Amino acid sequence: MRKMITIVWKQIVQSLETNLSLLTKVSTPQNRCCFFLTIHSYLISEHWSRYLEVTGTFNGFLRKTLTRLIVKKASFVTTVTKNLADAMKKHGLVNDNYVVLDNVVDRVFYQTAKINTKHKATFINVTCFTDRAKNISGLLRVIKSMTTKRNDFTFILVGEGEDLDKMKDYARKLEISKKQLVFKGLLEGEELVSEMANTDLLVMFSNYENLPVVINESFVLGIPVVSTNVGGIHEILNKSNGVLIDRKDESALEKTLVNYLDGKLKFDKKAIREEFRIKFSPEKIGIELFELYQKALRK
Repeated sequence: MRKMITIVWKQIVQSLETNLSLLTKVSTPQNRCCFFLTIHSYLISEHWSRYLEVTGTFNGFLRKTLTRLIVKKASFVTTVTKNLADAMKKHGLVNDNYVVLDNVVDRVFYQTAKINTKHKATFINVTCFTDRAKNISGLLRVIKSMTTKRNDFTFILVGEGEDLDKMKDYARKLEISKKQLVFKGLLEGEELVSEMANTDLLVMFSNYENLPVVINESFVLGIPVVSTNVGGIHEILNKSNGVLIDRKDESALEKTLVNYLDGKLKFDKKAIREEFRIKFSPEKIGIELFELYQKALRK
């Protein structure tokens, strides 16, 4: 048991030395090795959904104790939403300098994408296919319900993950037409940009999130978003750029998509694009991060 504890402690120390440069090793006259916390200027940038209460996965005495120590000593802690900062504080991760810093959107989303001529409305969901979090099964039920009443839309699912095959099987079980539901697999870079740029709405039906960067990317392309009101999504999504619905509310999701198809729900895509191309740009967020580093070094 003592040997196991020693091994675990050594792994913790090595992790801190390697990744955080927080520990200083000192040899005593008796040639025993001691470690002292060395206070350096450093920032923590966080976007981990594990801190959210709904996930219940930020556990373990050692993990919590070390994380609290590291967060407390940081010059700044940046999170992509206030919601995440509040969740971290509830875990006792105390720091006087929490700062909301937006996720940056890759430059490839700022390139002009080719817009294809189409005759049907197109909705897209970009996901990691973990059903307990992303609720793909609920989304498939909504799509099935809509296909029994109309055929004027196509729904595209992009991504890969542990439940991809399971969700494909579920779609077959629901007998959703392949003409209205397309599994595209993993797309990245220009392929993803092209697919997203040619859609009408990004649709997120997650059970929990922090703030997925795909929403930022969608806004940069001028694509409005329909999403469940979870995590910090409400901090950037409003009536001018999308619709928030309650978690697991399949009826509300279907009604929202039908309203869009019927022309009852409209958005100024140019205005969305112009606002968020600045807000999430590498230049703007780079300057904000640089200023934080300067402040940290002056402390």
